[in-house]
Amino acid sequence: MNDKNVAEIVLDKDVTNDTDNYVNVDKPGVARDVTVWGSKVDERNTTLNLGDHSLYFYNKTTTPDHKWQLNFKNVNVETNDPHGYGVVSFQNNGTDATVNFDNVKASGNGVLVYAPNATVKLHDVSATPTYVESSPSANVTANNVDLSGNVTLTAGVNNTSTPQNVYANGKVNVKSGANVVLTTNNAYSNETQNLTAGALHVEKNAKLNVKVNTTAPNVAVPTGGTWESLVVNSRAVDVTNGNAKVDGELTVDPFTKEKRGTSVVAAVVLSAPATTQNDLVIGPTGKLVVNATQAPNTRGGYFVNNDHAFGVQHGG
Repeated sequence: MNDKNVAEIVLDKDVTNDTDNYVNVDKPGVARDVTVWGSKVDERNTTLNLGDHSLYFYNKTTTPDHKWQLNFKNVNVETNDPHGYGVVSFQNNGTDATVNFDNVKASGNGVLVYAPNATVKLHDVSATPTYVESSPSANVTANNVDLSGNVTLTAGVNNTSTPQNVYANGKVNVKSGANVVLTTNNAYSNETQNLTAGALHVEKNAKLNVKVNTTAPNVAVPTGGTWESLVVNSRAVDVTNGNAKVDGELTVDPFTKEKRGTSVVAAVVLSAPATTQNDLVIGPTGKLVVNATQAPNTRGGYFVNNDHAFGVQHGG
């Protein structure tokens, strides 16, 4: 990674970071388009195990003319970083960076990337933690996220952390033909945040299935005097700063161990300020399904503030 003349890195065997240090990429001006291959034959993936750390990219590696485009293809990845930084993290949080994962399986803490300013694209990716307390971070933290192919992300906790699959300040696009399953598991409380996005588009012929599993007993009654307080803890989908457009299929499957009013699950929340456009629109080829039989106190579509709209276009 520190050699700017290298465009491809092919792992011919499993590689493990057995040191107590991050794998630092810190040479000035080495940012570029580079691909890490686990194998160039799909069914013969190798593993990149970063131990308790991550690949860490310093600010000085970039210049105005040299930005990072990192590609991980046909590789298994693992990190047990206790801070939730994932396989890839940046000193500048990934400003102007693009990180692509193609045919990748993640284990360990289940975190692929922590890069709040980057664009992240997942194609045929699965992330499944190998222990219950996965991470304080989402499987993917980015600015903009594209999901294509078959994507399965799972996060779970048995402590006060909140399980999260995707956290994006910008836009999340579920691309046409994609089949995406996002699952959170919480045995400690009813706090879950599967998908948080500034804006969301589920494209035509795409499927997004969001599964919320709350197995905690004695869940506290939501407190506070605002509308938002009722759903502050448990949100399957939360769109915070733009519109949610469903031209494909969005399905939310909540499960709560307790069926009483204390276990509130919000399927789709629109939480932007009243002055920001924040509408939920089901397009002419779109479908929104909320299967609430296992979580009777589910709110289907929930608007935190006034002056926003819910619309179903003809055919939707």
